[in-house]
Amino acid sequence: MSVTLFVVRHGETEENKLRILQGHMPGTLTALGKEQAVAVGARLADETFDLMYCSDLQRCKDTASIMNETLHLPTVYTPLLRERDWGRSTGVSLLKERVPIDPSAESVEAMFVRAQSFLRLLLEKHSGQRILVVSHGLFLRILISVIEGEYYKKVRPLENTEVRTFVVDHLPSGDELQKDEQGATAN
Repeated sequence: MSVTLFVVRHGETEENKLRILQGHMPGTLTALGKEQAVAVGARLADETFDLMYCSDLQRCKDTASIMNETLHLPTVYTPLLRERDWGRSTGVSLLKERVPIDPSAESVEAMFVRAQSFLRLLLEKHSGQRILVVSHGLFLRILISVIEGEYYKKVRPLENTEVRTFVVDHLPSGDELQKDEQGATAN
């Protein structure tokens, strides 16, 4: 039982350029972001996929739609793939100041639970299939950390429309994933 997973971060947004904590904001693809989506669709055109899963936030939906002009994949939109909800910090630009994470933000632990739920869904419903996933930078780092059994801060951040490929054949336990290199629980 395994799933081949191709994960793609959405195209560049106006908010990315301003280093805004977008969270659940829709986000607006820049001209470059649209070009990136066209290019990644063309780059993946020779691959075979059974299905695309996509975050239900607009910047991912727009990226997937542009990619699908080439790929023509059935697409499932899901809140499981959303970016972290930054709570009251949503919309804050990190260019202006470094801000502490507001207590109203979604916890990293909750993001791990979402990532595990998504992987469990794939393993149960799509065994043997090749799945394309369009999501967000931080969430994809969490997802990759679950797949690799690695602390999420050790996962290299994804660039806009970067593609990474994984074969998922089991779901690691949550305990091993939220620990840093000293064994302390991550925040």
